[in-house]
Amino acid sequence: MNGLQFSTSTSSTLGQMYSQTQRSYMSPQWSGVVLVSELSQWQIEAIRKLFQLLALDSDWDSYGSPPPSEVAVTAAGRLILGIDLDYFVSPRIVPVSGGGVQLEWSFGSRGVEIEIDDEASAGYLKSHHGKPIEEGQISLADFSLIRSLLIWLIE
Repeated sequence: MNGLQFSTSTSSTLGQMYSQTQRSYMSPQWSGVVLVSELSQWQIEAIRKLFQLLALDSDWDSYGSPPPSEVAVTAAGRLILGIDLDYFVSPRIVPVSGGGVQLEWSFGSRGVEIEIDDEASAGYLKSHHGKPIEEGQISLADFSLIRSLLIWLIE
């Protein structure tokens, strides 16, 4: 089986992507197995970027901020896995001060950002020509809203 499994005990399926040293810091608690063959290329790239954030040290921003929390990384991973757009671009994934994660997509003059804090609360921002046009809180379980934001991005 060629899949990714996310659990507190690093699995052999994770081992297919990362060495033991790289896996030693990975422990998001995702249940189940995600088959790589069921993912889009952009989703695979985004999940890899998320794992890289787990390697950040405390004070990564020189202001004493902790690295992204496992809760934030797990929530971001579930968001990425829940998007059903096959031919899309991988988001820019950046850490946020305080232990959060931000996913940023841009296409032409439009942009969408989803910021997930260390407790998995999330907000979004839509921008056009670099200027904010809409923002608000978002439920990460509301994939219809997330999908509508991303469809707006590419329209």
